Amino acid sequence: LENTTRLLRNGEKGKFMRVKGGTNKLTGHTISPDQLMGDIVDSHQALIPQVVDPWGKWNELFERTLIGDRAAPPVPSYRASRRNAQRMHELACSTRVPFGLLNSANKTWKTSHSDSWYGDSYLAADPKTWALQQIGLTITNALTA
Repeated sequence: LENTTRLLRNGEKGKFMRVKGGTNKLTGHTISPDQLMGDIVDSHQALIPQVVDPWGKWNELFERTLIGDRAAPPVPSYRASRRNAQRMHELACSTRVPFGLLNSANKTWKTSHSDSWYGDSYLAADPKTWALQQIGLTITNALTA
């Protein structure tokens, strides 16, 4: 694997393997990081991590969610003590989670607004271009702050 892709995949896996759980301030009940992942999966929700390298490239799973197709990156194996992290990663890579959101937004926009721009000018003519510009600006601001 390309070094950048490997590092992004490791970062993605790290997001699923949270270090901290949480404590409910009202009840004092504490859950482990893996229990937290299990609770999210059991509630039929998915975590889509965003990992960005120092040059602004983001991870494959986040890219699939925004502009990708059915193909998902491979799900790595997890330690037995992180069974719910594995379940969450499998869910995030499944077709039960939307993918290609910006492509769908473009198709919908162009169907009903074929003669107008999405943004303030031709530089952001459609939702996908506008969103990618906003994400790029946000990442650039974060990296240079």
